[in-house]
Amino acid sequence: MSIFSIIILSLSIFSTISAQLQATESEALVELNIGNMEKKARSGEIIHFVNQKNGKIYETISNATGKAALLLPEGFTYDIKIAGLGEEEEYSTIEIPSAAGKHKLSLELNYEPAHVYTLEDVQFDVNSAILRSSSFNSLDQLVKVLKNKPDLHIEIAGHTDDDGEEEANLILSQNRAEAVQSYLIQKGIDKKRLTAKGYGETQPIAENDLPENKQKNRRTEVRIID
Repeated sequence: MSIFSIIILSLSIFSTISAQLQATESEALVELNIGNMEKKARSGEIIHFVNQKNGKIYETISNATGKAALLLPEGFTYDIKIAGLGEEEEYSTIEIPSAAGKHKLSLELNYEPAHVYTLEDVQFDVNSAILRSSSFNSLDQLVKVLKNKPDLHIEIAGHTDDDGEEEANLILSQNRAEAVQSYLIQKGIDKKRLTAKGYGETQPIAENDLPENKQKNRRTEVRIID
């Protein structure tokens, strides 16, 4: 589970011009400082502000010093989401009020990511290591995160339920982990950053009794190594 906090530093009328962005009468300039819970800068973090009214997504990525900026239309409430190695994580919400003049909002986001992510949308054909096309969006998001964090090394962990022979499940989980690894390599991720390991049926997260529980155990995880 991730740990996070948000601090609104200021919301004020300003006259200075950002190095890259400039507020308008209808768009606030949002400047972010992104760090861990000890406030050490986190680089390469992909932050999404999702307009609650129309679902439009505004994206920014933190630089080497943990700083990022973007323009957001005023008069809306936004969900702040962090694009992790798996599904996006809900961080917080924030309202950008409408007011006369040009405004700047400064935010400090302190965030400790989880170290294990389940790739919920990564699926395979039955008893096969062939990725279904429905997996590609999730894997492409993983590629994007890895490219923004070039020093990150991960383990791709394959898991099965307990149907069938234990040895066969171990081999299947290894092949599936390697299929994900191959996809990432094809998308430009250095193989040296990736470890593929199958665990078969040895690490269940639910009882292997009901179909829905077996589905939970048939999963692909990403584990942060360093």
